[in-house]
Amino acid sequence: ITSAGVGAGATVTVEGHGGNNAGTGSSNFGVYVFSANARITSSGGAISVTGSGTSNSEAVLLADSGAIASGSAITITADSVNIDASSDGIHSAGGQTTIRPLTAGTQIDLGGADALIGSPLTLGLTNGELDLVSASKLVIGSAASGAVIFSSNIVRSGANNVEIISGQGIDLATFSLNANGGDVSLIAGGPISSSDNVGNDISGAAISLSTSSGAIGSSTNFIRTAATTLTAATAGGADDIHLIEVDGVVFVGAGGLSAPSATVRLGGGAFISSASDLINDLTSVEVSGAAILDLVTFTDTLKKLTLVDGAVLGSGAGAISATEDFDVRKGPIYAKLMGAAGLNKNTGETVWLIGDNSYAGDTQIDGGSLIVLGNNGPSNVSVNNSGTLGGTGSIDGTVTANSGANVAPGLSPGILYSGGIFLTSGSTFDVEIWSLALGSGYDQQAVTGTVNLGGATLQTLTDGIFVPPQYSSYQIIDNDGSDPVVGIFAGLPEGATTTVGGETLTITYKGGTGNDVVLFSPMPMNITGKSNTDESLSGNFQISLPVIASFDVLVYYTLSGTATQGSDYPLQSGTATITTGTSFTNIPIAAALDGILEPTENVTLSLTGSSSPGVTVGPNSSDSIFIFDKDSGQVNLTVSDGSISEVGDTAGQFVLSLQDILSNPLTSTSNTTVAFSVGGSATPGSDYVALGTTTAIIPIGSSQVPIDITALNDLVNWDDGETIILSVVGPIGTSHPSLTVGTSPATITISDPTRPIATVSSTSTTAISESAANSATFTINLDSPATDDVTLGLNLGGSATPTADYTVPSTTVVIPSGSSSAVVVYPIENDPFVEYDETIQVNLSYIGGNVALDGNTATATIKDDDDALLTVDKLNDGADPVIGPAVNGVFYVNLTKPSQTATTISYSVAGTANNTPSLTIGDYTPLSGTLVLTAGQTDAFITINVQDDMIVESDETVILKLESITAGNPAIQIVTTGNEVATLTITDADVSEISVVSLPTSVTEG
Repeated sequence: ITSAGVGAGATVTVEGHGGNNAGTGSSNFGVYVFSANARITSSGGAISVTGSGTSNSEAVLLADSGAIASGSAITITADSVNIDASSDGIHSAGGQTTIRPLTAGTQIDLGGADALIGSPLTLGLTNGELDLVSASKLVIGSAASGAVIFSSNIVRSGANNVEIISGQGIDLATFSLNANGGDVSLIAGGPISSSDNVGNDISGAAISLSTSSGAIGSSTNFIRTAATTLTAATAGGADDIHLIEVDGVVFVGAGGLSAPSATVRLGGGAFISSASDLINDLTSVEVSGAAILDLVTFTDTLKKLTLVDGAVLGSGAGAISATEDFDVRKGPIYAKLMGAAGLNKNTGETVWLIGDNSYAGDTQIDGGSLIVLGNNGPSNVSVNNSGTLGGTGSIDGTVTANSGANVAPGLSPGILYSGGIFLTSGSTFDVEIWSLALGSGYDQQAVTGTVNLGGATLQTLTDGIFVPPQYSSYQIIDNDGSDPVVGIFAGLPEGATTTVGGETLTITYKGGTGNDVVLFSPMPMNITGKSNTDESLSGNFQISLPVIASFDVLVYYTLSGTATQGSDYPLQSGTATITTGTSFTNIPIAAALDGILEPTENVTLSLTGSSSPGVTVGPNSSDSIFIFDKDSGQVNLTVSDGSISEVGDTAGQFVLSLQDILSNPLTSTSNTTVAFSVGGSATPGSDYVALGTTTAIIPIGSSQVPIDITALNDLVNWDDGETIILSVVGPIGTSHPSLTVGTSPATITISDPTRPIATVSSTSTTAISESAANSATFTINLDSPATDDVTLGLNLGGSATPTADYTVPSTTVVIPSGSSSAVVVYPIENDPFVEYDETIQVNLSYIGGNVALDGNTATATIKDDDDALLTVDKLNDGADPVIGPAVNGVFYVNLTKPSQTATTISYSVAGTANNTPSLTIGDYTPLSGTLVLTAGQTDAFITINVQDDMIVESDETVILKLESITAGNPAIQIVTTGNEVATLTITDADVSEISVVSLPTSVTEG
């Protein structure tokens, strides 16, 4: 049967039913194509063959070179088909061949035989039969078909596409379907299943699996595919999809993976997205059995992602957005995790988050380790129970570690970045320290936000080889900003020590930039450099640590020395900071050009300590620099008042100044002694008050010193224009060799105006008798009337004593303007003294007014009018008693008036009493014969010292006579009226007895 038509006109339809359409009877085939000439063909149209058989005959039989062939589609509809090996088979060239049951519910057994009786009937197609079917696509079954079962492996002999359709399920049992490079599509109204977990279940280029009800595979027997691309879909609900790609890699094709409200379980192999949004948004995906889900650069949204054991890959923009959560247990995740879901880690294995995630839900780590290697976005992380957080990525959210949990930054080792970190008591912060290199050698948690250590345990781990070297440091928590670290590690207060690799390290919570947690080996700070300076430049001290600081080191110091803070250099704070990442800091000393002449000064810096724990003051803790004075100065001599006069303005002044070359004042820290010479036409002592010295001292801290000049009104009239010239010889006594002589000399001029000449004269030409009625008068005359009030000093001299010999009414005299004279009267005092004639002398001195002095002296004489007489009298007699001491006799000498000079008197002694020196004992002690009355003395006593001469005698006399005045005032005389002689008596009480003494009566001759 053939058709040579074109298109629809070339369609061939054959329908046959065995047993007279009843399907009964012997050898009653429905359509029987037998022998070489038996053909059903069409050059280009479709062929439809429908048949029914009997209990012993197939509905369609091809044998003995029989064949069905078309250039278009071929459809065989029959409950049994026998394609005998002797036939030429069924061939649809480039078209599709469909073999489907005639009766709804007929089972299809691939690899098995037809079942012509029973219920349900079975359409059996062996692999051999199917080898005789060629088409661009082979379709087996329909939506009305019963279940499809496999009784043997089906392997297409060529690269044909295969589609198997069942209104019920498709069960591969323990067999497989291989399209030999063609595509495979399984469409079932029930589940697609397999009974084993070995080998390949389905092989083909593109595999599509779908069910309208029921799962694909099971949790114990996944559908094992070997394909280039794969799609799978169920109606969802409880209908999960279980897939294993046994050929290594498969691309998820258009149509993707869909199991709404159910789960797609990938149990092995790599499933690679070929486009975005290939996973149904309501579908959950579970990756296990070391399977790989690779998003590549595509994005997908799903309900839930569960990583049991495997990997979720993605690169660039490859991302998964979950609406429920991410349940991760073991394996790496490279794809970005997005959406509102959170992430849970609750098993004992390790999961690596490698992509840059942005999921917003919380991250819960209840077991195992979560290693963050990418940016984990805003999710807050809570580590609980025995969970561990580690990695070298970043977490924008806050990290909280509860009791039993571990935070272990790094990845043997590394830096983990996070928002705030809150540790609690019972949690552990693990730090690996393998070398000095941050990140590659030791761990660090870099925090943006609050650091609260909460009494957690710090655990340090080494590789068993590394020993922390001297002065090393390890910043294990880098706290951003300036907020301090809250709390401490358990048992480790600020400055406490812990052991790492057998070495003792100190902990600080104020390290780094002042708020970082640092472990470090104690280290000294020293002064390691210095530089001297000139004024107006800067010197420097360098403070160094032996290694680069891993935290800000605050240094305390003091400054001393001969230089003064605030004047020689600015006030200093007393603190300096060695900042993180450096090993030293400089303390500049900006020396001021202070305008002070001073010796070289020094500044001494002494290190006193550091607020940074573990930082000590080293042996080089104090050093000095010098400040060299650069104030160049000179001594300038100027005149502040250079025109003075002998009369009126008599005060002039020179000024010695320390100045720089711009005439700005300078001072000195030491006395500056300046020597000068004095010259000019004026005469010291007469024209002006002579200077007592030719040196002047500019005191410490002062810039100048005055030299005062006072003009004198000399005796020379009209000596106008005299000069006083001072010249600086040079500065001496200073430690400033730069000091030179500047302006010098300077001149003061004394003017002498024409003025009246004053003289003084005495009006008494003869001696003035000493009497209270008399006085001495002096006249002061001007040779011309005074032009103003003239005041003159009266300088008194002479032998007369003021007040005693005369009264001084005034020591000055004023000649009023217009007058030419004045009179001064000194009343004479009549004193009681005997004295010589005395003189009063007056000369004039200048006090004020326009006047010159003649310089003369006037004299007046006072004639003494006092006389005095000397007398002598006996005051008492003497006596020489028998018993007891002698009684001395006394003469009394009297001067009637006192004398202002001593008076020496010569006297003689006579009488019956004996005082001859040649005698052993006289009647009285010999006298000198001379008596002296001192000035003012009027009485004297001459004592006769009576002696016991042991002689019985009568009373005796001593006669004393005043003979003459040998020295004294001639106005003193000895009286001549009898009182110039006086006599006293010495009474003798000695007695004498006469007695007879018996002498010897016999003597011896011879």
